[in-house]
Amino acid sequence: MTDDKFNQNWFQVRIFSRVPMPQQYVDLLVRVTKPFQDQSKALRFFFSHYFCPLGTDDGDTDINALPQDFRFVEPSGRAWHGSLRLRFRERGAEREILRNLLNGQADFWHSAILPCTPEGVLPPDRFATDQQPIPRARRIRLVAELLQANCRLVLDNLQQEAGDWRFQENQHDENKRLGSVVKSVEHMILNVWRHNNGAPFPIYGFDPDTIYPL
Repeated sequence: MTDDKFNQNWFQVRIFSRVPMPQQYVDLLVRVTKPFQDQSKALRFFFSHYFCPLGTDDGDTDINALPQDFRFVEPSGRAWHGSLRLRFRERGAEREILRNLLNGQADFWHSAILPCTPEGVLPPDRFATDQQPIPRARRIRLVAELLQANCRLVLDNLQQEAGDWRFQENQHDENKRLGSVVKSVEHMILNVWRHNNGAPFPIYGFDPDTIYPL
């Protein structure tokens, strides 16, 4: 037995952008994901962003069909691509809404909109220790709901300044170093987790070349 109702009517799509980094991610959020959310108020969804070499993480996409101007080529000849993978549960006309958002936007190219399930895209052995059907399905639903809440928080954290969209900064003492509310969110999430010996999990930040305690 699995959570059949929750797993019904989910779809995923990979949306590629030819906008260069670092503007690419915010551009995808503002021009696709945020209006998609706003036009589908009851929507269940979560998303993730990728910037990776051609030939990696291409499993749900006919990557050979990716137009050349969506490939970022290094002087060495190595090509990269940037995209947002959106997973959503359809309650009405969400696929049509998404297609209408993407049609006519030359900066975007998308793969086929494929059926999926949360249990299929969130590997149960990665997120659940107990692999019996009922606790496994319950765990995957909880993880999907947490990811959705996080994605909604990301979209809510966007603001427009002088015509440009950016993430809000927050200089509260508890958000030092990152300058973002994500520091406090990470802190509150990890605060309730513990090792079996009672020790808390450390809170880390990431730079390109190092991992550091926050």
